[in-house]
Amino acid sequence: MGQYTALLAELQKVATTFGVATDCKMLLCHDLIWGPEGGLWSEPEFAAFCSSNAAARNDVYEKWVLWPNKRAGSRFWSPDAASLRFISFFELMATQAMQLLAEVADLPPTCEDLPRNVVVGRLLQNDLWDDVVYGWLTLVHETAIRFPIPRLLGECSWWRYDGALGADPDSVAEHKSIAANSTSYHTWPIHHLLKGDLFKASAACIEFFVTPHAAPRLGHFDGPPEIFIPPAPSQPIWNNDTGELRLNSTLVKKFEKPAPLQRRILDEFQRLRWPREIRNPFLDEGVPNHIAKQTIKDTVQGLNDHHQQPNLVHFGSRSGYEYVCLKVMNRM
Repeated sequence: MGQYTALLAELQKVATTFGVATDCKMLLCHDLIWGPEGGLWSEPEFAAFCSSNAAARNDVYEKWVLWPNKRAGSRFWSPDAASLRFISFFELMATQAMQLLAEVADLPPTCEDLPRNVVVGRLLQNDLWDDVVYGWLTLVHETAIRFPIPRLLGECSWWRYDGALGADPDSVAEHKSIAANSTSYHTWPIHHLLKGDLFKASAACIEFFVTPHAAPRLGHFDGPPEIFIPPAPSQPIWNNDTGELRLNSTLVKKFEKPAPLQRRILDEFQRLRWPREIRNPFLDEGVPNHIAKQTIKDTVQGLNDHHQQPNLVHFGSRSGYEYVCLKVMNRM
């Protein structure tokens, strides 16, 4: 299994685990409260803000957390007190998700099973990595607001603001109140609301990164996704013993005769995990170049003959038969 394929499989396991958590009838919700005026929270100010905004109802249980970088704070809440016990489990899964995304972003372009259309632009920005748990929360909220789909919906507003809709944004953002302990705090900081369960939203976020066009849109999409980690392309499977070349479970070519030169090329592609091209092996055997190139020309033609399923796998050459090229239908 290739590096990319293995990482994607692990990421999908994380998505499944997020989904399983919701089957336990938990409901863990999350609000993201950004620092005042786009800046940082001070600890006294955030404490005063939390105290002044603590839930007044007995049927809402909550936990407030100031992020380590102080750029934002979290409000985890639920109508079920037991659900708050799963915050540490969520943090564990969020850490795993971010670590896997980081490994995908670090894969070299030459990785044998890395699709050409993978996109990891947002992952390269430093603000996600001050603390990976809160980096994951940032990604989930951003995706929910920019790409609304089922189970992943968000809203951006001023925290509990109920004033005039036409108010000056700067005046609203800078407005301050005084807490009971006489500490000044910002009244209406920018607030990202996640509509629904945090575990479900996290699972949907991973699924969106893999297949962004699969889920129906519930609103306007704000541009193309900045993270796109599509399924790995299928790789051929060559069995020299049976003389069968397959793509997934489909038989592409069945050798009825020895064809040692064709088998040698297939052996080399299989050994190297099916790269897009290999060097003509006959050039390194001391034979004249024109013979080596004619040999590979004839061999490539033979590899493309007698396919039981055409247009799935195609062999070619480039640079005057110096390289043998491979094209697979779903990774062209």
